[in-house]
Amino acid sequence: MVGFIVASSCSYRKPIAYPARLDAAFRVNRIGTSSVEYGVAVFEENAAEPAAFGTYTHVFVERESGKSVPIPEKIREVIELARVSG
Repeated sequence: MVGFIVASSCSYRKPIAYPARLDAAFRVNRIGTSSVEYGVAVFEENAAEPAAFGTYTHVFVERESGKSVPIPEKIREVIELARVSG
């Protein structure tokens, strides 16, 4: 089994330049049968609004066949820890 990133997006809101320090955020937006959509954001240190944010979708695939497969239960349990409820 391998994981492929099949979609991604990023919205840039403002520039950040060196030597600024950064904060980053990560969450799980949605868990499907064989895919996960993650949300990410980058902030200038201590900023309330992100300088950039986006998503990417990760699909679990059987290496030999190239077909999507259900997320293994142990992996799903870990992913659930970062999922946003609601």
